[in-house]
Amino acid sequence: MFKHSQNQLVTQSQQRISQAMMKLLAIESFAELTVTQICQEAEVGRRTFYRNFDDKMDVIAFYLYDEMQRDRKANCPANLSEAMQKAFVFIYHHQETFKLLDLNDLLPQLQRIIKNLIQNHINELESKLHAMGIEDKIAYYVNFTANTIYSNIELWVGSDFKENPDEIAQLTVNFLSGLRVAKPNCN
Repeated sequence: MFKHSQNQLVTQSQQRISQAMMKLLAIESFAELTVTQICQEAEVGRRTFYRNFDDKMDVIAFYLYDEMQRDRKANCPANLSEAMQKAFVFIYHHQETFKLLDLNDLLPQLQRIIKNLIQNHINELESKLHAMGIEDKIAYYVNFTANTIYSNIELWVGSDFKENPDEIAQLTVNFLSGLRVAKPNCN
């Protein structure tokens, strides 16, 4: 897993590598892309690459995490509904990136990022969860939430962004809030 760093030079190297990779993905498939090509495009050595990342997949994870974190810091949501709306607007504004990831079968990397973001948020809410008596069930909550969000993103990207961001965000919030379905008529 990529290393989080407070060192600005490290962060700049990671960003250069991830941006170079995304640029190359527009012209070459992920499977055929080499670390050497990425390093040449980023103008860094292989040592710098491996000091920051385990492999190419790790670069994708960093790219998604970094982009989402920057957006989250600039637009910190106040509640679940706002968080989902901002997330889906972010994805909508980065459609080409998400289509490219889908084309290269890299969209599942997003699921890991979502789990990390949710876990970070839960760590901030630890005292509230303890008061609710559910701290031993957090892993279930994280998986359910991450899988719901990821599944909706995957379907939305696959449908070529048929719904607008507000619609898909509201749908996701409804699922996460325990959408109540009308009682079936058994007559």
